[in-house]
Amino acid sequence: MELDIKNYIECMIPEFASRLYPVMVVDPDEGINIDYTFTDILSGHLSQSQLTLNVISDDYDSGMDAHNKIAKLLAMEEDAPFISYGDTRFRSVLSSGGGRIFNEDLQKWELKRYYLIDWRTINGK
Repeated sequence: MELDIKNYIECMIPEFASRLYPVMVVDPDEGINIDYTFTDILSGHLSQSQLTLNVISDDYDSGMDAHNKIAKLLAMEEDAPFISYGDTRFRSVLSSGGGRIFNEDLQKWELKRYYLIDWRTINGK
C-alpha cells in the first residue's frame, strides 16, 4: 500500500517524482523534498493508516504550494469514490494537525500535514 500511494502521488504530480523519501530526507536537494511515513490505525477488510507528509522547502511559499497540490489530490470528500492504483484501492482525507518549523541547521522550512487513508488490497494481493 505504501509504495502504491507514493507512486500515485509521483504519477499525478510529476514534479515530485524522485522527491519523496521514506521516513526522512538525509541531505535535501534544492527546491522541494518530501519525507513520508505511514502509521497503521486499523486493520481488516478495510484498513486505515495515517500518512504523514513533511515538505522540506527552501522557502515557505513554495512549501505551501507543494502541500496545496498534494491536498488537491489526497484531500477527498467523504463520499468520493475509492481510487485504484497498483494493488491498492484507497480514499483519503486531510486530518487535523500538522506544523511548521524553520530548520536552522538546514536553512529550510519543514511543513507537515496528516492524511487518513482508508484502503484495501485489490484481489488479496
